[in-house]
Amino acid sequence: MAIRTKGLLCPLPLTITRSSMSNAISGLHQTVWTPTGTSPDRRDTFAPTHNTAAPKSSMAPSEFASTMLKKYDGGDQSTNYANDAKATLVQQQTTQLLMTGYPPGFVTARMHLEGLAPLTAQMDEETRERFAARAKTVLGEPDSQRDTDIRQLETDVQTALQRTRADPLRRLNAIFNMPAGAGLLGESGTQRLQQLRNQYGAFSAPGATPQQRETSFAQAVRIKTEMQRDIHNKASDIYAATRKSWNESAARVNGILDETAKYTPDTLHLPHDSDDPDWDTNTRKPAYAKTFPYQSVMEKLLSDDGYSSQERSISSARKRPPEQIAQDLLTFQQGMTDPNSAIHRRVQALQDTALATMNQPGPDLDHVERPKTYEDVARTPPAADNDYVNNLAKSYGGALKDIDGKNRAMLREHTPGLADKILYGIGRVLSGLSPIPGADWLANKLLDAEFPDQGGLTREEVGMIDAGTALAGLLLGGIEPEGEHLPGAGEPHPSGAGVARDKPSLPASSVETFEHNFQGSGSQPNKRGPTGSGNQRTSDIPTLPTRYAAEPSGMLQPDPGHAGVLTDPTGQQYILDHGQSYPVRYDAANRTWRLVQPDKPTDPGVPVERRPDGNWQPHGDVGLQGGGNESRERTTAVGDEQKAHQLQQAQQTLADLQTQIHAVRQDLASTAQRIQEIEGLRAGYEQRRVDLAQRKSQAEQERQSLHAQLQQLRSTGQPLDPHFQAHVHDFNGRMDSVLADIARYNDELASITQEINSLGSRFQQLGAQRQQYEDVSRDLQTHISAVQLELNQLLN
Repeated sequence: MAIRTKGLLCPLPLTITRSSMSNAISGLHQTVWTPTGTSPDRRDTFAPTHNTAAPKSSMAPSEFASTMLKKYDGGDQSTNYANDAKATLVQQQTTQLLMTGYPPGFVTARMHLEGLAPLTAQMDEETRERFAARAKTVLGEPDSQRDTDIRQLETDVQTALQRTRADPLRRLNAIFNMPAGAGLLGESGTQRLQQLRNQYGAFSAPGATPQQRETSFAQAVRIKTEMQRDIHNKASDIYAATRKSWNESAARVNGILDETAKYTPDTLHLPHDSDDPDWDTNTRKPAYAKTFPYQSVMEKLLSDDGYSSQERSISSARKRPPEQIAQDLLTFQQGMTDPNSAIHRRVQALQDTALATMNQPGPDLDHVERPKTYEDVARTPPAADNDYVNNLAKSYGGALKDIDGKNRAMLREHTPGLADKILYGIGRVLSGLSPIPGADWLANKLLDAEFPDQGGLTREEVGMIDAGTALAGLLLGGIEPEGEHLPGAGEPHPSGAGVARDKPSLPASSVETFEHNFQGSGSQPNKRGPTGSGNQRTSDIPTLPTRYAAEPSGMLQPDPGHAGVLTDPTGQQYILDHGQSYPVRYDAANRTWRLVQPDKPTDPGVPVERRPDGNWQPHGDVGLQGGGNESRERTTAVGDEQKAHQLQQAQQTLADLQTQIHAVRQDLASTAQRIQEIEGLRAGYEQRRVDLAQRKSQAEQERQSLHAQLQQLRSTGQPLDPHFQAHVHDFNGRMDSVLADIARYNDELASITQEINSLGSRFQQLGAQRQQYEDVSRDLQTHISAVQLELNQLLN
């Protein structure tokens, strides 16, 4: 009776330590906070607090909206926006996994654009769809142009968001919009969106009392918050499944690298034996044992059976699914683009040995030129289009064929056409990959494997992680139905069924409708200051004449001296309206801005003024400065037009700065929430390490005890009784279980460690973003203090 001691004579291969986990997340022990009403549970959304008095029946529409927002949406800190941002973060993590192996610049652009989803979810229908179309167009642009256009798009989205946040009625309307990521809810999302719209109908109905409107608004907040919670939960489930799938892929790739050690002169078969056995055994095989391990990696990654040319003839037939081939190739590509990854280090060692041998193979073998290497392919990936995976496979296949050819030349194996036969299946698998359109196809395949028959996930839900087509849908709140065309900028948006075809947001005209219905129920006329919305809205204000619209000469930047005015690199000033840019100049004689046509410098142009809500409109009051009626009344009363103009500009600047600080605080809260979630991983891994270490210790103690008993029985010559034999047999079974659990744990740990390493850059970005926001916040507070001092001086 033998006690198996393999793996227990030496310490068990339990590799995790607290220090390694601590190092993986070092530098993230920042002070974090939980927004009011939140729970540390990652699956909870921010809950609204209800602590404001009931609305008065004599309120103006904007005052009523402010009261509702303070009572049900967190006041200055929008709970609605925070929930959308939280769900989007999880969806971004899934997308980042699906973008494994894609060019870093493309991945960064994709993440930037997806990060706009919670911002566009606060906007009206027309604005939201326009930004979604722009995002989809920008993603397909060349790298140099794409980065510039993304920055411009982000600026435009932030400007539109500030306008929404500064207007209580616009922000109130956002509660009734489809939340970011609603496509994950499938048919349930369609039904609940309809419930939201039903509540809006009751909320905005003519003749409704303030109490009735509040009841409907409270119900809408409840429905919206539950949708956002379920979206976050579903997104978390999909992220976990996707992460598991990519961890398994990393384990398969590392397994291929592990197997390279088995290729020795004693185990290798030459591509073609010579007539001289001694030459084969003593010269060719030792050299081939140094070059073939490198070649075998790509043979296995690209072949449809996962074998190299050494195993195929002696192994049972099998076939790998195309999605596994694609996924493992992308995992390999990701590792090869990161010099610090284990995959890169291991492949580099194999490559160095192979190239050194080919360069100096020894006597009786031929020197060959350096072949195209896997590193060469990784450094020059193909374009990130719909054929990316297929083209990447073809590039690696070309390198593999070159390596095999150089190997044969080194071995003096000059058999025309034999290389194509030995590389069995490579051409066929490349042909089989040709239908792969990109990560969208791969995402669906991975989800199909993880959730058979979608495991309760509808096709819409699976499609939401479609990394190739879901971007526009994410910005719209739902998903883009398979095969359906998303309109570009300026195209009409088709109607249709499903979550994505229900209008994601309320139209801009709904604000005027609510104001009209609200005032018709006996409330006071709407009188608001610079941060509110005026009595006139887009629907009843003349739009700017489109003949004056023109494309700027480069990216627009805010003009620091004039609120709402932008400048291009040439210094030409512009204003924006409905997504178009209009060149303007300031008419100092009449104190007004004018639309101009650069090719008609003598044309006086159309006088325009900036409304309190930030939009521009033509006006006929030439002779007074551009601005609202309130500014003109102050000018008449004070008799100092210039002072009134300065006051208006200072008020607008103050409102803009306060809006920016509000945006910074919300982004800080979202960033801190994510850091807190990552920090929470530590305890789970540490507990598993402790548990396994305890099991290992117990197994070693029991082994030592049984070994001592066995030695004693042998020294006395006593036979082994059946009871002791059964005890030993039982121990061997439990020992095998311990070893298997530890092996599984170490495999999982290797995958988790790889993931943590890949997240390292993300952690650093979060920390840098936090510091950047704090710096911006301090700067803005300083500016606000200066503006407030200026206001006091003007008023006095």
